[in-house]
Parts: sequence; C-alpha cells; structure tokens
Amino acid sequence: MATARRADRSGQYETPEYREILARVAANTRRLRDATGASQEEAAHLCGEMPTRLYQMVESGLTNVTATTLGRLCVGFGVDIVALVAPAAPMAKRKRGRPKKTPAEG
Repeated sequence: MATARRADRSGQYETPEYREILARVAANTRRLRDATGASQEEAAHLCGEMPTRLYQMVESGLTNVTATTLGRLCVGFGVDIVALVAPAAPMAKRKRGRPKKTPAEG
C-alpha cells in the first residue's frame, strides 16, 4: 500500500512548479554560502550540523527540501525563508575540482 501511495505522488516531483522551487532554493543557498566565504562542509555545519551530502544535494537542487531542512538553512544563514524561495537567476556552472595552480604557486 505504501508503494502505491509513493507511486501516486511521483508525478508531483516532475512539475515545473516543483522544479522551480528547488532551483530557487539551490541558487539562493549557494549565493548565501558564497557571501560567507564558507565551503559546503562549513555551511552544512553552520546549518545545524546538517550532513554535508544533504547540503550539497540542496545546493544542486537534487533533493526534496523539507520544512526542517529549510529551517536549518534559515537559522544557519540568519535569513527569513523568503530569502531562500525568492526568484533567483540560475547560478553559473562551476568547474569541478580544485583550481589549477598558477606558475607563481608552482
């Protein structure tokens, strides 16, 4: 029975409205972290000892964001929930990994 209910809800995660909310939360969370200069691990710690992987998934827009998670983000960054769900331009993709060393750092 639980599987049938889960299957009934699966379509709601594919709607444009749902994807827009996740994209807003992801972009705004990343902007807030960038403003603090924190790493993802440091930001996760600020947000109520949130697991780093969960934080990364929120920033990537890859997980359903619960009210509990939204609350932890708000407390961690010292913002109201409006700051997390406000319209936001998508963030530019970043290259993965560490930046290459310059000749001076060599």
